[in-house]
Amino acid sequence: MLVGCAEQETETDKETPREQFLRLATIGEGLKFVDNQLMGARVDGASCEMTFRGDSTLRVDGFGYGIDFANGTYSFEGEDVLILELEWNEPDWPRMRLSRDEGALLLQREDGKKEADPLWTFWEWAVKDFYPLRAALPDEDSESGEGGEEPGDG
Repeated sequence: MLVGCAEQETETDKETPREQFLRLATIGEGLKFVDNQLMGARVDGASCEMTFRGDSTLRVDGFGYGIDFANGTYSFEGEDVLILELEWNEPDWPRMRLSRDEGALLLQREDGKKEADPLWTFWEWAVKDFYPLRAALPDEDSESGEGGEEPGDG
């Protein structure tokens, strides 16, 4: 009989999605979210990446007909709503809701729509199931210096 295995809580289990988001945004280059389409094979090569940093700045990179990027800032409204302000900001980026599903952080439009607004130079059919954006979690052990082998080990 195994004792204690199911009772072990990870740091993530103890955190709210907002706390996890803010902690991960300070690791390495920041917390990166990728569009829903990037999770599978893409014939068109279109994708969107949003990188959130611990200093409340972000960068959005879009790859479609061309390459677009924008820098900006983010802030939280309450526990789970993110407000994004980007340099070009026309139209405004939709308000985002942060959640967690099976341990993965997700960003979805607050209004529940799955498609992207025509902000980027994506093929029209590529934006229909754009959301949710899913966090590509950093390797926390390698960033903190824990868990890796020391030189000369092995």
